[in-house]
Formats: sequence, structure tokens, C-alpha cells
Amino acid sequence: MQKLLLKSYLKAFNNHDIKSLKKLFDSNIDLKDWEIEAKGQTSVLQHNKKIFINFPDIKAKVIKSYFLEKIIFCELEIFLSKVDKIYVLDILELNDINKIIKIRAFKG
Repeated sequence: MQKLLLKSYLKAFNNHDIKSLKKLFDSNIDLKDWEIEAKGQTSVLQHNKKIFINFPDIKAKVIKSYFLEKIIFCELEIFLSKVDKIYVLDILELNDINKIIKIRAFKG
């Protein structure tokens, strides 16, 4: 189930599909990365919209993923453009109905 959720999350992200992301996020989702903190589905989705506007070619590729009960650890290669990329560790926490309740993203 977690592998399928991760695949759905990355597909929605890579397609810049806000509607699909909304279906995957709990209404009380909490996001924290190296630049921002967002609380609640509306705020997190707005942050994603900004990312998609600022980086219209952004895509994420999984390097490695690890699954532990209701937590997914995912090493990602994020292509900001055709030439610029960064490496990110995402930690996704799931609630009891397998919606994403928390995302922590670490750049490095």
C-alpha cells in the first residue's frame, strides 16, 4: 500500500496535478522543508502551486525508498530544470487511512 501511495504521490507531483495531490493529502497535513512551513491542505497545496509556477519543468525521481509502518523515507533527485538538480530526502507520515499527514523535506 505504501509503495502505491508513493508512486501516486510522485506521479501527481511530476504531473503538477493539484487535484490528485489533494486526494492524497489529509486535511490537516503539515509540510516543512528548508524554506517554508505550511499547515493544512489549502496551505500545502498553495505551496505546491508556487513550486510548479516557479519551476515549470520540475520533476522528482526516486533514488531509494524505505518503508516503516506509517512512514516513508524517500531519497529523491529533483530536476528543477533541464540542467539544475538537487537531492532531497522526503519523510512522509501517513494516517490510519493512508493519507499523507506530514511531509518533512531535507535538502542535501
